[in-house]
Amino acid sequence: MKITIAVVFVLAFLTILYSCNNSPISPYNAGSNNLLSNPFFEINGSQSLDGWRYYAILNFSNEIPPVEGAKWSIAINAYNPLSLMPISLFGLYQDVHSLNGKSIYCFSFWAKMDSCIGKGSIYAYSADSLTFVKSIEIENPYWTKYNIIDTLLTSSLDSIGVNLSSGFYTGQNGGKMLVANCSLIAQ
Repeated sequence: MKITIAVVFVLAFLTILYSCNNSPISPYNAGSNNLLSNPFFEINGSQSLDGWRYYAILNFSNEIPPVEGAKWSIAINAYNPLSLMPISLFGLYQDVHSLNGKSIYCFSFWAKMDSCIGKGSIYAYSADSLTFVKSIEIENPYWTKYNIIDTLLTSSLDSIGVNLSSGFYTGQNGGKMLVANCSLIAQ
């Protein structure tokens, strides 16, 4: 019995790792496994932030990673410490309903930085609590694929959220984080 459970867990984990490879999800079948809506920041080929919440200065960019997929990336301008917005609210967000039970979640995205250090995060929340799960710093000035993988025990009433933020600017002319081809896969 213990061996069967271990085999099932290993197979599920390998499936998630395989799903987090560098092959993007096509914009036309993005809904098949991807829990995020509008993962390519476009609808019918037009720029769109439908499905995303944001508390930042954003711009669409045609600078994209060297993989097939989207036509656009989002440039999230770096946080200006002189602004009145709290840094904890800064960024681009999306929340989705979680699966019921123990699941492995993989948040993947392509990003690159310009004069700032950004962050990608995944979190879980229920009606009465918010749990920060994991984050990764983004400091590479070249397009890089980032993956955040974790196992979570949730109910169908809970939500899983993802956040992308550009952090404080470190240069004299501000800075930005470019993001493209996002996915959130659960097994």
